Amino acid sequence: MNFPVPAGGLVLGKECPRQYIHTPRTAAKALGVSSWKIEQRLVQLGFAQRPDGARRPVMQDYPDVELMERVIRDIRNLWNSGNTKDYLGIGAATLLLLVKAGWLTVEMKLGSKAPYYDRTKVTAFLMRLKAQCTAESSDVEDAAPLTNIAARCQCSLEEMLRIVIEEHLPPMADSLETAQFHDFRVSL
Repeated sequence: MNFPVPAGGLVLGKECPRQYIHTPRTAAKALGVSSWKIEQRLVQLGFAQRPDGARRPVMQDYPDVELMERVIRDIRNLWNSGNTKDYLGIGAATLLLLVKAGWLTVEMKLGSKAPYYDRTKVTAFLMRLKAQCTAESSDVEDAAPLTNIAARCQCSLEEMLRIVIEEHLPPMADSLETAQFHDFRVSL
């Protein structure tokens, strides 16, 4: 099929059991995701192009159901910056720093709206810090938050984080299960 026939529609006298081809709008309606996000993801994947000055992307063909399922899966696996900040326990400035330093990447930016981050990668970043922890901060008297240690060492938080992760300087946290980014401490 190369036309979006809805499930139950008739094609040459035969009933179509499911919709095999979607437009962004039919996929949005059927799968509960914004058609605008679907269009943006199709442009990112190279399936659609956005001509200069056009409001909507242009597609040479209709996306098949497998591509649409992948696009929907990708979109549902994204966190906006608010969710990302909440999960990591950080503010906007720290999130921008983590992106600038390459610890997190923007997976999808929808025009002038806030960026979206891959939930799996955000979780993996925090898990990486937790995996390096060796002790609880209450066991070490001079343990301080990464930002404080960075200031003491006269380096940026970005550089301090690089030292912690790449040089395996073990961070500490009061509770590994609930630790967020600013809960990690290091000892000099």
